[in-house]
Amino acid sequence: MEQQNSKVQVKWRDLSDSEIDEFLAPFNLIEKIKVLQDNSPHKWRYSEYLYKKYQAELMCWYMNARVTYAQAIGNKKSDRNRFLLDSYKEAMVELKIPIPADEICWIMGEFNGEGAS
Repeated sequence: MEQQNSKVQVKWRDLSDSEIDEFLAPFNLIEKIKVLQDNSPHKWRYSEYLYKKYQAELMCWYMNARVTYAQAIGNKKSDRNRFLLDSYKEAMVELKIPIPADEICWIMGEFNGEGAS
């Protein structure tokens, strides 16, 4: 692993699947996506799988926060989920991850699901 221009550079070919998991463990979800995206490891099947998995997980968190925000009765709960929703949306735009339509959120999102507060 090399540090270069404040971005993490990884020699993915040299890492086993478990070493990749260990390397990514300390990063939060959005950071994991950025590391995988910045290093373009998609020639290696396991890295591509993780990249897609983390993108899907972030989309799920967005949908759960959206549903929880819309259905929350208490102002503080609604405010917390609005903050999360905005944070997830900002990251998704930056990472070029499609933002699910509200109709999809209502079908697939879960009140108080993972990623919501």
